Amino acid sequence: MKKIISLVALLAGIVFVTSCSSDDASYVPTPKLEIKSAQVLFDAEGGDGSIVLNTTGTVTATTDASWLSLAVQGNTVTVTANPNITLNGRSAVINLVSGDTQAQVTATQKGSVYGLYSDLDLKFDDAARSLSISIDHPSTVQLKPLADWITATFDDATNEITVQITQNNSGWRRSGKLVVETAGLRDTLKITQFDFLNDIQGTYLLVYQSNGQMVYTTVDLSRTNDSNGGQLTFLSGSYAANGFTIPVEFNVATESFSIYNLAEMGGKYTKSGVEYGAMTMVMGLSADNKIYRFNNDKLAIECKLIEEDGAILFDMVPNSELDSKYSLYGLRIGYTTGGYAGYVGAVATFPGCYLLKM
Repeated sequence: MKKIISLVALLAGIVFVTSCSSDDASYVPTPKLEIKSAQVLFDAEGGDGSIVLNTTGTVTATTDASWLSLAVQGNTVTVTANPNITLNGRSAVINLVSGDTQAQVTATQKGSVYGLYSDLDLKFDDAARSLSISIDHPSTVQLKPLADWITATFDDATNEITVQITQNNSGWRRSGKLVVETAGLRDTLKITQFDFLNDIQGTYLLVYQSNGQMVYTTVDLSRTNDSNGGQLTFLSGSYAANGFTIPVEFNVATESFSIYNLAEMGGKYTKSGVEYGAMTMVMGLSADNKIYRFNNDKLAIECKLIEEDGAILFDMVPNSELDSKYSLYGLRIGYTTGGYAGYVGAVATFPGCYLLKM
């Protein structure tokens, strides 16, 4: 009988405990977290985006990216991206938490665009000038002219660099640099002023080999008209006394001039009381060291400008008309009764010659 009473009492206690537990506990549903929209693709300039959520709980938003700022207001997360001044794009994860529910959104930002719309090697004549250069830049533009005759300014409103160059009165080529920097990016413009046809005029030494030594005579290089014509005028010795001038043809693009074979020279040569005309002759050297002349008026010596260790000279090389069997021996002044057919002999020959500016 006692056992039955005890069992009934135990069952009553269990019912009581269960009943109390059910009455005291409250049910808390897990908050849902749903992403309704995410506007988190940014241009390099940065700006504001947003994430709109559907949630029943309080939201927190975090990220490890220093270039992002987050602000939560209700169900909206405002995402602010700083400007990206690098050329590379970047991305970062935004962590969203509401209660025990989590979600992630990836924000992406494009890289900056950089472009300097100019050749890096700028060549002009000696005149003063102003030029405008457009630039796409991710950040502040800094300009550093490295020559006192170059100045530069930048207009952020038009994205243009204005470069001012003063007149070159040096009488020869000059070069300077302008450094353009923005956001760790750098371009260097090289600016050269040189008026080939005017600046190369002047006195030169015509240097050549004689009896194993280098000797010279003096000549003047000048223009004869407004096109590409010019001449070498001998300034010393019997060459000057004879009034010898050699016609030349300038090539501005290659900074050179040509002396053509069989070209009629200025001046006269008298021998044994007979007066002759003078002509230029391009002389070739064969493999067995024999000297040759050629009946080809397209054959020429090309005088190419070289600047080396402060010296200004014109090296002399043959054009493509010289047969490959020969090398260039040098320049000759021949005297003639008329052209190649009337050739009589040599007034002078200048082996291995070149011009050195005084």
